[in-house]
Amino acid sequence: PWIHRAWTLQELLAPPRVLALFKWRHGSGTFGGATPGRITEVVPRRAAVIDATDVLELSVGDGGRMVFSPTDGKFGERVEVRVRVFGGHTSPQVWATMGALRLKGSESAESAVWRAAFTRTSSRPVDMVLSTMGLFDVSLNPRDFHKNDRVGATIMLAKKILEKGGRASWIGVSFHLPPSTSLSSFPAFPESNVSGTATVIVDGAKREVSEVMDGKYMSQWWLRDAPRGAIDRDGYLVITARAVAATLTDKSGSAKPGVANTSIELRSNGETYSIKDLEGRKWLVDKRKPLSSKTKAMVVFVGTEGRMSSLATYKFSAETPVRAVAVQRHAEGHWHRVASFFLGGVFRREMASWENFEMAIGGPQDLTDAQLQMLRRGDFQGSLGSLV
Repeated sequence: PWIHRAWTLQELLAPPRVLALFKWRHGSGTFGGATPGRITEVVPRRAAVIDATDVLELSVGDGGRMVFSPTDGKFGERVEVRVRVFGGHTSPQVWATMGALRLKGSESAESAVWRAAFTRTSSRPVDMVLSTMGLFDVSLNPRDFHKNDRVGATIMLAKKILEKGGRASWIGVSFHLPPSTSLSSFPAFPESNVSGTATVIVDGAKREVSEVMDGKYMSQWWLRDAPRGAIDRDGYLVITARAVAATLTDKSGSAKPGVANTSIELRSNGETYSIKDLEGRKWLVDKRKPLSSKTKAMVVFVGTEGRMSSLATYKFSAETPVRAVAVQRHAEGHWHRVASFFLGGVFRREMASWENFEMAIGGPQDLTDAQLQMLRRGDFQGSLGSLV
């Protein structure tokens, strides 16, 4: 559908106000529900317009219902209408798009834009990046990229965002999708086509991204306080963040995600404790081990949850606002993402005792020669410009 395509995200977010035109036969009037507003008839008994933000808010709040009251009584009494966009009130695409609209111009909106972009489709994978660059106030030359090189264009977009002082908010696109095999600070990039939906392989099966990107969690949040940093010559995200050495101790996934990590139970040595990732696996945190370029694995703080208010109910009552990822070393000084954590508020204080450590996150597979040449050509041009 038109609304799922890549370039329509820019069309929706770029103007100061967007109206949605839809089939309608009840005349002009007002409505109540998750948000109050007005519907204006434009073709008698056939079509009307409504503010696009109102449509999104109505679709996620109060079970996707609104009650319409016509201005002119000849159209009848009040009528209850079901509002559905992108599949319903639990759809990550609805929440991400609404967040991008409602939070426009803020750091939080960038996180929402990344999330919305990952659920959209295009016949040219590179357009999934080119269609969002303006929303990040970044300019890329489309001729620099092959139509299928979404990864290469994404690296350059990320590089330019960080160069202008932005944050690596793409880390929060999804904590449930598997990481990209060559750019692991990002989730795996979906397959897309103009006539279908964005899909990704999860546990050997092809799934629609919007069905799996948030697991069992409500989608009404975004990542804030994401790290700043740089993209290096090999395409790695280089950041300095709070981190601690960790070891995967339970690979069975027996721990229940979503209600874990709300407290810290120190072992007798006072320096180690276990936390559980979103797949239910246990990791042993050990603050006694100093971090170095040879550390095998560590847990890294990447931000906190910013929650969007709505009438929808958050599915988990436990407070787990802190976001972290586990990274594993595949070469000296280089790590790739392997797990994600939702941690309780107590970890805000606990992380003050973690080491502030510089790391390079990416890979584990190498980028192509063409992608590396693009990155390094940018370095050369930047150096040349500084000499003129």
